[in-house]
Amino acid sequence: MTRGSPDPGADGRLLSRREFLAVAAGSLAALTVIPACEPEEPIAPRDEHQPDCAGDAAGGEDVKVPELDIPASASISPAELVDGYFAGVERERVLQLGRRWVQSFGEDTAALQGELSALLELTAGSPALADALARLDVALLADFDGLRLQQLEGWCLAPTELRLCGLTVAVAG
Repeated sequence: MTRGSPDPGADGRLLSRREFLAVAAGSLAALTVIPACEPEEPIAPRDEHQPDCAGDAAGGEDVKVPELDIPASASISPAELVDGYFAGVERERVLQLGRRWVQSFGEDTAALQGELSALLELTAGSPALADALARLDVALLADFDGLRLQQLEGWCLAPTELRLCGLTVAVAG
């Protein structure tokens, strides 16, 4: 089955997570206030960098992203990875979420660098973009299976997705 085809695949899914986010982001303007993430118990952050969702969104503000440490075995550039993962998704919304996530690190650029490096290491050695995206999908499913979720601006996102949003900010410069 190809991605996005109307017939469910072996796992029964009609849409990949990326496709769902693209559809959901496009529909977001039509929604009124609906809680996006109401777990029975609060979702514990994977680490101390769970963003504070209160306050204004980081619209077009400049944020400082450290220089990317691209693994030597990387055959796919960060820009290609971001473009492939977020194909069909409104880029400004991704940048907005990414800016908020980057800001959550404050002055701790080493921790931010570590998070972005972990993402790039995950896809290092992938012979093609499709393989890198498949690795990201596996990591994303593991995040959800392990309930490693963080809430940001009303969205429940996996750390892998947050790192990708942060990488989008780094690529955008």
